[in-house]
Amino acid sequence: MITAQYAVNRWGTRYTYYRCTKKGGHCGQPYIQAPALAAQVQSLLQSASLPLAEIEVMEKQIDE
Repeated sequence: MITAQYAVNRWGTRYTYYRCTKKGGHCGQPYIQAPALAAQVQSLLQSASLPLAEIEVMEKQIDE
């Protein structure tokens, strides 16, 4: 699980950092900023694929 933590610098800029909640035990991952986390999630989702038959069904539903 992950949780968000917010930080504001002296100029008022707000940054969002994500970190492990450590509910599942020790987590050695460091804090990560929102853009870097989004890039990691995007790369993981791009590696997932759907069967061609499922894609065709979705395209047919979109066309209707």
